[in-house]
Amino acid sequence: MDVRQLFSELFPFLVILYAADCLWVLRGGQLLFTSRVTGGFRIRRSVLAITGLTPFSWGVLSDGVPVPLTARGIYLPRHRVTGGFRPWSIDDFDFLAHGEIVDIEVDGRRVKVNGRWCLTSPSAMAAQRLAGSIRRMKQAACDGEVAVSAHHREAFNLERLRQERDRLCRLLAPLEIWSSSMYIGLFGLLPLALLFRVLSPLTIPAIGLTLISYAAAVFSFYIAHKRLFPAAAGERIEAMATLFLLPVGAAHGVSKLTRNAFSDFDPLALTLLFTPERWPDIAKKEFLRAEHTAEGQSADDFSAYWRNRAGAI
Repeated sequence: MDVRQLFSELFPFLVILYAADCLWVLRGGQLLFTSRVTGGFRIRRSVLAITGLTPFSWGVLSDGVPVPLTARGIYLPRHRVTGGFRPWSIDDFDFLAHGEIVDIEVDGRRVKVNGRWCLTSPSAMAAQRLAGSIRRMKQAACDGEVAVSAHHREAFNLERLRQERDRLCRLLAPLEIWSSSMYIGLFGLLPLALLFRVLSPLTIPAIGLTLISYAAAVFSFYIAHKRLFPAAAGERIEAMATLFLLPVGAAHGVSKLTRNAFSDFDPLALTLLFTPERWPDIAKKEFLRAEHTAEGQSADDFSAYWRNRAGAI
């Protein structure tokens, strides 16, 4: 079997694998901001979402399930279903006082509290931020309200968010070039060489371009991931293993990197940055949700948390 015949038989499977790699499964409460080919972003809330149709597409994941940190302690969510924009209830959470928190451990994406409670964050960076916020809140018992306000301000820091976006664009430039080159070789030059016999001499060059671009894309992905998430060695190994086991996924390197790049920001801040046309409607609903949640609660600190959130919005 010659090379041309081999790739003729493999090509349909490569297309199927690429299409399957475009599917993202969202957990309850998660939001996905996907970039359009024509520019701009759209929000996805469904269980299955499609992103990464092109090698330069962004897919930004955000978690809409809150973990209220207050002057008295931490409220651990019991479930992940947000129920649209309905107000939250104190019954949706389990309360753990700061005095009861003995040990906080970060294991990859998970934050373990007292070895019993486990909070799963979208990324290792988000887990580190959550653990740091819990420690600071525990130490700032006398200035709890100030600490809560600071926690919200940091999650809504639009200036830092824009700086992170600009930094990410610079880091992604080499990966976008090599991923696009791989995409063109695999789904452009190679199909032409396989379909038209007159272009069959292009088969070997197309395969060579694709393999070189694949190697360069994997290396660019590693460098960008290391600079973006220096403390996430476990996630980096997992991501690299995926690229080796599913080579066609290297063409989706950009969306794989943007997935958790903004996981320590509030989803409303991401809404304002990526989909400003949706901001007035969504912000109004979230503001009313926070205000209604703050009313009639049995715990003053729980109400204060939601008043702070309303103020941040």
